[in-house]
Amino acid sequence: MLKELECYFDCFVGKRTEEIGQVILMKNLYYRKLVNGKRCSFEEMLKSIPDSCRELLFDFEDKVNYQVAFANEIIYRQGLLDGLNFRNTTLNNHVHEHFMGEFEEGNGIR
Repeated sequence: MLKELECYFDCFVGKRTEEIGQVILMKNLYYRKLVNGKRCSFEEMLKSIPDSCRELLFDFEDKVNYQVAFANEIIYRQGLLDGLNFRNTTLNNHVHEHFMGEFEEGNGIR
């Protein structure tokens, strides 16, 4: 059961991070400007380097993209876990405060 849950979680995180990247981020004007600026800089580098170095530049770009994708997935996972922990902590505190609020010293629980 735990393995199935882990598989589902991996699938969910993958699909959600992809959706965020392709739908939500692309609606953000600042993000689109960043992407456009990066693309222009990359094209300028391609024009400026010898043909023998192009493959190295493409390899570098791939590695940077994989690094960013991995970091985004870890950040998303940690944020999700932090949110669940926060929810559980606040829920537990609410139950604890409610219970302790109903307890009067010497009289027991009302």
